Amino acid sequence: MKKKWTNPTVSSRNNASMNNLVNTREHKNRNNHQDFEKRRRHQCFECGSYDHFRPQCPKLNKYNSENINRVRSNSENASLDPYTIRGKINGIEMPILRDKGASIDIICEKFITPNMFTGENVWVQHILDEHMTCLPLAEVEIDCDWGHAITKAAVVRKQLDQGRYSLGNQTIELLESDLGNNSLPKREMVNAIQTRSQRKKEAEQKSTSEANENDEMKLEENLTEDIENLLPSLTEKRTQ
Repeated sequence: MKKKWTNPTVSSRNNASMNNLVNTREHKNRNNHQDFEKRRRHQCFECGSYDHFRPQCPKLNKYNSENINRVRSNSENASLDPYTIRGKINGIEMPILRDKGASIDIICEKFITPNMFTGENVWVQHILDEHMTCLPLAEVEIDCDWGHAITKAAVVRKQLDQGRYSLGNQTIELLESDLGNNSLPKREMVNAIQTRSQRKKEAEQKSTSEANENDEMKLEENLTEDIENLLPSLTEKRTQ
């Protein structure tokens, strides 16, 4: 069987030509990429200028410096200043807000240590919320210009902290008894938190007051009838 003869010179030439072709294509691609990069100039995306980029664009800075329909409002704390004093809660100085619409004190958990919790819970309800929330109670010591008292406060999460202690009506009564005749200044209702026991107490007081009014009305009616019955007999005696 005859073997096919191959010319090594021709094979080497073919390989060399293929390598030259590949190198030529790579060189052309490289040159095209370099030419494209040379033709491409960086410019500002805001105004199209080649002298600067977008962060340094004077047009953008001009827009940012303008104020359109700017609304300014006073801080909430400023409106509550007339109803707030400085005092100490568990030895920590903080603003104390007298909240006449709250039946129980409110304090943030970051001012409470674990040993202050009493193990009790209270259900509270905000005036704008139909759902009730269960909050733990903690014992707190209040020392301020309104007086000194040890009471219980509902503990809220840190996310709800408003930077002040909310003083409820129950603690106000304790402080007023401590002050004697020096009554506290009147406050507007800024929050409404009411417990079940408070609502029950108010209902009992209302029913008691209504019962007293009915008794007074009946007593007046009885007195009137007695007087009317006595008048004829007195008149007859005088006539005789």
